[in-house]
Amino acid sequence: MRYITLLFLSFLCTCGLASNLSAQCTIDVNIIETICSDAGGPSFYVRFTVEGNGDSLWTSPTFNVSGQYNTGFIYTVGPLPGTTAENVLFQDDTDGACFTVIDRIEADCVVNDCDDFSIQVFQEEIFFCETGEIWNLMPLNPNWPVEVVVTSSFGTVYSRTLTPLSPALSEFFDIGFYEVIMTDANGCTAETEFFAEPHFCSSIVGRSWRDDNNNGLQDPGEDVPVDAVVTLIGTTGQPNQFAQVDVANGGIFRFDNLQEGEYRMVIEGGEGLPLTFFQEGDDRGADSDFRLNNNSTDWFFLQGGTTETNYDAGWAVPQCDSLVASIYGERLVCGDAEVLVVDVLGPTFPITVELFNATTNEVDSSLVVDAPEMLRFEDLTPGPYRVSLSDSDGCNNSSLFFVTEFNGLDVTIFQEGTSCFGEDGITLTAEAFGSDGVAYSYLWSNGATTQSISNVVGGEFYWVLVTDPINGCEGEAGLDVFNDNNDSLSFFGGEFILPCDSDSVLVEPDTIIAGFTYQWFGQQNEIIDSPSFYASRTGFYQLRATNDAGCAITGWASVISNDLDDHFIEVYEYVQDSACTEQTCFGLETTLSPNSDLDFTILWEGPSDEFNQIANQNPFQFICTPEPGLYQLTVTTECDTVVRSFFVEDFPGCSSISGSLWIDQAADCDLDAEDTAVPSYVIMLTDLTGDVYYTISDAQGNWSADLPLGTYVIEPTLNVGAPFGTCSPPVSVTLGNSPVTGINIFLPVTDDCPQLTTDVSMPFLRRCFSSNAWVEYENVGAVTAEDAELVVTLDDFFVNVTANEDFTRDGNTLIFQLGDLPPFSSGRILLFFVVSCDAVLGQAHCVEANIKPDAPCGEVENWNGALVTVDALGCDGDSVTFLVTNIGDEQMSVPLSYIIVEDGIMLSPTPFTNGLLAPNEAMPITVPATGGTYHVITNQEPNAPADSMPTAVIEGCEIIGGNTFTTGFTNILPLQNGQRTTTVVCRENVGSYDPNDKNGYPLGFNGNNIHEGTRLDYAIRFQNTGTDTAFTVVIRDTIAESLDLATLKLGASSHDYTATLDTHRVLTFVFENILLPDSSRNLAGSQGVVNFSIDHDPSLVSGDVILNDAAIYFDFNEPILTNVSRHVIAKDGLPVSTRAAFAQQVALSVFPSPTDGLLNVRMPAAEASADDILTVTDLYGRELSRTNYASAANGWNLKHLPAGYYLLLLLDDAGRARGRAGFVKQ
Repeated sequence: MRYITLLFLSFLCTCGLASNLSAQCTIDVNIIETICSDAGGPSFYVRFTVEGNGDSLWTSPTFNVSGQYNTGFIYTVGPLPGTTAENVLFQDDTDGACFTVIDRIEADCVVNDCDDFSIQVFQEEIFFCETGEIWNLMPLNPNWPVEVVVTSSFGTVYSRTLTPLSPALSEFFDIGFYEVIMTDANGCTAETEFFAEPHFCSSIVGRSWRDDNNNGLQDPGEDVPVDAVVTLIGTTGQPNQFAQVDVANGGIFRFDNLQEGEYRMVIEGGEGLPLTFFQEGDDRGADSDFRLNNNSTDWFFLQGGTTETNYDAGWAVPQCDSLVASIYGERLVCGDAEVLVVDVLGPTFPITVELFNATTNEVDSSLVVDAPEMLRFEDLTPGPYRVSLSDSDGCNNSSLFFVTEFNGLDVTIFQEGTSCFGEDGITLTAEAFGSDGVAYSYLWSNGATTQSISNVVGGEFYWVLVTDPINGCEGEAGLDVFNDNNDSLSFFGGEFILPCDSDSVLVEPDTIIAGFTYQWFGQQNEIIDSPSFYASRTGFYQLRATNDAGCAITGWASVISNDLDDHFIEVYEYVQDSACTEQTCFGLETTLSPNSDLDFTILWEGPSDEFNQIANQNPFQFICTPEPGLYQLTVTTECDTVVRSFFVEDFPGCSSISGSLWIDQAADCDLDAEDTAVPSYVIMLTDLTGDVYYTISDAQGNWSADLPLGTYVIEPTLNVGAPFGTCSPPVSVTLGNSPVTGINIFLPVTDDCPQLTTDVSMPFLRRCFSSNAWVEYENVGAVTAEDAELVVTLDDFFVNVTANEDFTRDGNTLIFQLGDLPPFSSGRILLFFVVSCDAVLGQAHCVEANIKPDAPCGEVENWNGALVTVDALGCDGDSVTFLVTNIGDEQMSVPLSYIIVEDGIMLSPTPFTNGLLAPNEAMPITVPATGGTYHVITNQEPNAPADSMPTAVIEGCEIIGGNTFTTGFTNILPLQNGQRTTTVVCRENVGSYDPNDKNGYPLGFNGNNIHEGTRLDYAIRFQNTGTDTAFTVVIRDTIAESLDLATLKLGASSHDYTATLDTHRVLTFVFENILLPDSSRNLAGSQGVVNFSIDHDPSLVSGDVILNDAAIYFDFNEPILTNVSRHVIAKDGLPVSTRAAFAQQVALSVFPSPTDGLLNVRMPAAEASADDILTVTDLYGRELSRTNYASAANGWNLKHLPAGYYLLLLLDDAGRARGRAGFVKQ
């Protein structure tokens, strides 16, 4: 509001001396009005005119204004502070001696000085323990001085006068409520109140002791202290504190004068001992509270005025059972003793290895190893030797081994040539191994003494004796000669390409042999009776030619199109790294091959010349770029062009959200003292458009995510059957430019029960070599699992089995007592073994892990209590037996039904049915032993908390009279026996292998097909094949959009790791300080593996493809890309074959399986006939290839067949099946 007042003013006019002026000086200032200002605080404006007799200008330094005389212009100045202006000067610009001073101008303004008067109250930072707090009281916008009065329920506490020199009251206040009143010089008052809280001093007292029995508890008599240093870390602002364990006082350590707040402790030292088990049992005063992986307690809240005595450190005694050596003999040279190979493993290094001659008890060799290593002792005298191990923990171990002399030669006979083609007929050559640089002598059964013999008779048996004339070593071998009248056609120059101006191409062999009748067989069963033909359809064509002598020629041709519509060409892209440091990566997926005869070009075009240059150096490569813009791929042939283009958006701004995930015991969605952190758990962040981002909590339950700016709903995912719910409403956070921290999210407990899980990981398995397996267990329930027990059953072909933890043994079944497992606690057990040399190459080896307690968690809606499991009991003479059991408490409500699958094919188009199984009732299922791989799949009781399709598998049951069995079928279907506490993992042994790979299990049937809803278990295997130890291994796996990240679960691994999941689906495993030795020094120790499981996206439909691969980084080397794991959502179920009607009269066998295309076929010589017909059919009975037995006996080239599963049939003259075998084409 403005107020106008006219005032009488007093003037003081001063004129200069006459000697200095030519005329009289006059300056008249006429004050017209003053106007009160509403600009805040007391202030006003002045309006005036100026008259005088000067010709120059006038100036007011006080008002900072000037002008001309006698203009009549009204000047306005202000706002001027306060309500008065004094000694206002006006002077002439020319004559400085001419001036006027207005001694006072007053404005009668009504001003409210109390509007902005208030009190600022805040608690000062606490650095002490007391019964109250220091509070600071300060007036805001006062008129000084200010009177302050502080009162409590006991009366006036403080009464002070505050001035600009002492503008605030800062004092200590005991616990209680206080009222503050301040009055300034204008009489304005302000009031406020506050509460002072106490901050009592607290203490922590703990103990460091030796856990002599390694049970994780301070048992009576365990009174040996262990020296260590404890660091206390808090969030109260106090600096870290350190405490030395008082060994003389029973191992006590303590911290005093602590404020109330959150703390954790880290302990170091321990006299070289490892920490014992973490928080075993329910007695917090008797357990050990420091975790083994980081030597730290969990964060805990220390209440003011208390002494915490429940945080102690237990140290485990040396684990001498883990000090082991795998010992075996390796035969190299005839006449020499075996080389003794010792694979050293242990929990603590260095390890001293001593080799004693057990006959003389003298030390033959002594050395020290600093890491797991494979040692070789050569030039030993045959006899007994003792290998002794000792480590720095005082552990000792020894083993006895008898070194023998190698006096035999390994002899193999190779058959070459054909009785149909060539002048020399069939030739046999003997190859001997075991002596270097020796001219062997040979003696054949026909009397020949040369290494090779020619013109042998087909169908006859030949043997050879090979002798080393220097060392006297001998070896022999025999061979049934097959009358090989087959010549695998290999004279095609390349692919046949359909031209642009014609719809067909001439297909013919380079050479046409006279006297032969030629037939071509197409993929749609067309038959062309001619050595050449015009093909109008792309694909593979098989050739068969025969003559009157029974000789045959086979081969194949590939017809491809110039039309790019007949080829698969797609570009896939994904965003790498986090949202804040992004780059887009591209890859080309196509059926075009750089080795094809088809003339085509590929051109990448992007927004920069640098991208174009790099991308076009190798158009098939994987390339990443941070640049936004238009990208284009152009593929051109002689008669067609295909363009794929896409636009990469510029990356949006981003910031970060972080917080913690907790088990909410009270289910109130609030952080309470009893709540515990949840590690390795997937969290979803959904924006307002419905886009979902994922992250994963770390070992302490903390999580973070880099995200574009916006609003997000944050909630944890829920595992199937988990005893947790979700908070309603879920947490919602708006993310701006500044990071958002401290967001707590919860898993409210719905059922107070444990929930135990297991997982098994295995690296590459090689016959006759040491290997490992790792079994992990975890309690993902809401309460402690008491007296947990783990039962691990290993494959019968695993020998010399041991483990790094105590166990009891029943054959190849190991039983581990785990004690009590708190929620989300976990552990890992390392198994050592040797894969038996008696195993068949490609044979599957299985490990089963089962953990108890295994009772279902909580009440399951609409479940009657029955629960079905199926187990493979094994081979029994001419039969194979499975056992289906109802392990539940009630009778099944639906009849049991099951299907039997042999080598990937159902033996019946409809399931077999049975009655209702009573509680604990078991039903055996028996099938004939055929050498095939059998799966039995049953139904499950509706709504049972168990696997919906219990499945068991048996491989390796040979037919009586046979000597082989199919391989490669074990993992085509999920292996789940019914109980969720049980894990069954099978892996095939290998010969040569790619040391780094990724596979998703099940592998799938009929070309990687899986049923809709099949959960995928991925295993990423890696091996250090370098020349030095690898210190860090990083695996990055971009999870495909076809997989549902909300269902991700991390699984077993060979080594400790940290896992992160960024907002662009990149799952990263980091193995810090892994110390992975190179494979030349320690084959078993050079390998590692990590598992995870995940469901496919529920939106997938039949025919959709799931692709996934990974990049593996060893230290600072370039990444190694694994193979691409591929699965297809099946359009049809498991195939049903007519094979059930095919009698197995002849023990037909094929190898290898899986095969890259060259297949060997064998049957007993007494049953063999050169004219027997062999056919290959697909899983639907369609014939794809045909030959006779003689032609296939030394290798049948089936490389033209696509990857998949096939049936080989042996037919008699009437076309009836006499034998069958399945095989896998890679």
